[in-house]
Amino acid sequence: MAMYQIPQFLDSGDKVFFSLTFIQLIYLLIGFFSSVGIYYFILFLFPAVGVYGIIPAIPFFLVFLYLAIGRFNGRDTYLYVGKFIKLFTTSPHMTYTHQADLSDLFEKFGSLDLDLKMKEFDTRYESIKAQKLKELSMGTVERKTQYIKELGSNLDANYINTSAYIAEKDAKLRSRQDLLQELTNRNKPKPNDKQPNK
Repeated sequence: MAMYQIPQFLDSGDKVFFSLTFIQLIYLLIGFFSSVGIYYFILFLFPAVGVYGIIPAIPFFLVFLYLAIGRFNGRDTYLYVGKFIKLFTTSPHMTYTHQADLSDLFEKFGSLDLDLKMKEFDTRYESIKAQKLKELSMGTVERKTQYIKELGSNLDANYINTSAYIAEKDAKLRSRQDLLQELTNRNKPKPNDKQPNK
C-alpha cells in the first residue's frame, strides 16, 4: 500500500524572515515604525518626558505584534482584520429584492443560433479529425488495420441508416403526392358533365 505524506501548515504562507510570512513581516514593520513615530511625536510635543515617551507607543506596538504573530481559533490573527473591518463597514441588514436570473435563458437563446452551432460542429469535427489522424499515424500496423475496419463498418452502418431514412422520407413524400393527386382529380370536372347555363 502506497504511503503519502500529508502536507503541513497549509494555513500559512511561505516564510521570508525567520518564521514570519511576508504579511506578518509587514504588520510587524508597520507596528514598529508607527511606535517609533508615536514616540518621536510625543518627544516633540513634550520634550521633558524623555524615555517615558515610549509608554504610549508600547500598546500600539503590542497590538501589531499580536496581529503579526498571534493566533485565534487556530488561524493567523491578521486574517480576521479584513473580516473585522467588513463587519463594521457593511450594513448588518440584508434586504431582499426580487430579480429574475435570466442568464441561463439568454445563454440557451444564444445557443440556438444556427451559425454558432455550425461553427461549434466544425471545430469539434476538426478536433476529432486531428485526433483520429494522430492516433492513426502513431499506431502499429495492426491498430491501423483495425481502425480502418472500424471506419468501414461505421461508414456502412451510417450508409444503411441514411438509406433507410431517405427511403422512409421518400415513401412519405410519395404517399402525400398520391393523396394530393387524388384530391385534385376528384375536384376536376369530368368531360361529360354538363356545364350550368349562364
